[in-house]
Amino acid sequence: MEDTVIPPLEIYTTNPDDIRRELIDRRNRDFGTPIPADSVTKLDDMDKMERLTSNTLLPISFLTKGAEVQRQVCKVFVPKKDGIATAFLVAPDILMTNNHVFDDHESIGGAHALFGYNAVGDERTGMYIDIIELIMTDVDLDFSLVRLKDPMPTYFQLPGAGQTKYALNQAANIIGHPLGRPKEISLRNNIISGIYTNSITYSSDTDRGSSGSPVLDNSWRVIALHSRAGDMKDGVWISNRGFRIDAIVTKIKKQFPRNSAVFKALFIPAEMAPDAPSPQEIVSKIPRDSIRSGITVYNATTTALRSGLVAN
Repeated sequence: MEDTVIPPLEIYTTNPDDIRRELIDRRNRDFGTPIPADSVTKLDDMDKMERLTSNTLLPISFLTKGAEVQRQVCKVFVPKKDGIATAFLVAPDILMTNNHVFDDHESIGGAHALFGYNAVGDERTGMYIDIIELIMTDVDLDFSLVRLKDPMPTYFQLPGAGQTKYALNQAANIIGHPLGRPKEISLRNNIISGIYTNSITYSSDTDRGSSGSPVLDNSWRVIALHSRAGDMKDGVWISNRGFRIDAIVTKIKKQFPRNSAVFKALFIPAEMAPDAPSPQEIVSKIPRDSIRSGITVYNATTTALRSGLVAN
């Protein structure tokens, strides 16, 4: 890949000057160290018997489960950047998307999510929910957590330590809103082509507006957060790139102690603690005057930025 070429981000915006500045700022981002192909798992291309090509057989429940989880993906409107992107629920009222979509408290202004936009016309019947707060944002792994005004009933459960597996040729299914269109899914020619310590590359199709889409395995578990174009060969982009969900989870857990409201909302399902408050109750108690952003803390009562971490 040419050093002078910057992988394009995929927030869909009508303000190219803003995005160009962001691209320049992120020129030297560390995507992680490439893991040699002979050191990672590679799915067999062909078995000896009863397969004409690689195994593409899936249980029919793959379709029904996919139809369920797609409800947790939404279109995001970002007025401050004249942009459109994608996000997905990781708690009843917490969305995950990219840092280049929401990078500070000011970028939240006027933002809202649209759920149920699956076909032309659904924009009139879908559910619009205001995005009211930035909880955490991280430049290095290009992710942000933002709060919805109202909770939703289902969400993607973030994985625990060691639960996410990556293999070359593994499926990388992506659900999103490319170019702001009704929800679409990449299910063909969508395999992992490269594995890095912080990210993965894949052949799955995306477009502007796909920023913030979940990258999913064939069990519909989140394995990465889609971010941008990936590798280039002979002047042509040949892959896309997302940041590994295990790396993102590790960063979140370092930021929030186990007894914090955010940690409980994201990592402790309600059924594991039946006597504990519901995730909705937990999230509603997160202090509104302290918004975490990597190593930068945003105070909702002032526009001044202070370096450091907020103690719980």
